[in-house]
Amino acid sequence: MYLIIGSCSNIGFAVVKLAQQMENPSNEHYQAGLHLCRYLLNTCKYQIVYDGLVNESIVTHFDSD
Repeated sequence: MYLIIGSCSNIGFAVVKLAQQMENPSNEHYQAGLHLCRYLLNTCKYQIVYDGLVNESIVTHFDSD
């Protein structure tokens, strides 16, 4: 049995920064949005797999601020 762990916290920062510019977007913001979309398309199959066979624990940290 495999435990699949997903992480999207790196995307959240970019999305928030782009959303803050919706009042007055520029071509630079448009290009950043396209870059983010390309990143998502190219990494949607990435995952971290923990099979539980190694006797090590998983340590994670998350900062929601």
